[in-house]
Amino acid sequence: MPNEPVCRHPIERGDFFLLASRGITERYPAEELRDALLRHRADAALRLVVERTSDDFEWHPDVTMAAVTVEVL
Repeated sequence: MPNEPVCRHPIERGDFFLLASRGITERYPAEELRDALLRHRADAALRLVVERTSDDFEWHPDVTMAAVTVEVL
């Protein structure tokens, strides 16, 4: 079964995307993740998410935390 897109909008040069696993998206509201990308470049936003997640994280074997940022050139 294919996944349906969460949203659709035109992609433009300079756009940033955060591709994150459920372990991150369930822990932080979309608005908070979006604000991190808007305030910081993609690499800095990713670092903030990973650092904060690792600080708050209580290890559980079923939780996967992975994130990748993409910048449209």
